[in-house]
Amino acid sequence: MSAEIENGAIILARVIRESDIWNDKPAWWFKTWVYILTQVNHKDDKRFKRGSGFFTMNKMYEQCFLQNDHVKYRTIDNVIRYLKSNDMITTQKTTRGMFITVCNYELYQDLKNYKNDTKKSFETTRKRHENDTINKNEKNEKNNNNNFCRQVINMTNDILGKNYKHIESNYKPIRARMNETSYTLEDFQRVILTKKRDVYFIANPKYYNPSTLFGTKFEKYLNENQAKAFDEA
Repeated sequence: MSAEIENGAIILARVIRESDIWNDKPAWWFKTWVYILTQVNHKDDKRFKRGSGFFTMNKMYEQCFLQNDHVKYRTIDNVIRYLKSNDMITTQKTTRGMFITVCNYELYQDLKNYKNDTKKSFETTRKRHENDTINKNEKNEKNNNNNFCRQVINMTNDILGKNYKHIESNYKPIRARMNETSYTLEDFQRVILTKKRDVYFIANPKYYNPSTLFGTKFEKYLNENQAKAFDEA
């Protein structure tokens, strides 16, 4: 019986053993690098391109268990700067984290780009498991969508001081916007911040709910007073 390992896989080229991050840096730097590789998207979706994803320093610190390595929280910045200076990643900061894109992701995460005398054998194995992989990827995509909805609801509660539950009725308008175009977490944050300062909403607090904030007027809200909302955040 073949093994069924959940959540997919990444490829690590053997030449990584010749890199500075393997030979000259603390072991937890490499752990952080592998964490980034495992967290970015393995394929394009509504939010991110293949090889990109949203990260926060706090989550990175916790999920890499860097406290066990006696690493100080702010020293993660050193790893990020190193990866950027060596053209391993690019970053774009947001008010609640950063978008990270892994450079050359397509090159290193495609086995066709590796010299391999057993390529034919690999292709046979790959085709045999292809259908299973598709099904698992669809399951992973659904989980990613749920995670995104959870992040939006958590962000809404944090900014507005609400306590909206993680239920499908609150997720539904978020999913609808995700199906329309490539809205990012930052777009949802922008709408929340904009309407938080909207006098009409302040006078009618009942509108501070997912159905109204992320409903059919989402695009209109997104383009209202963006600069002002972020200046005051």
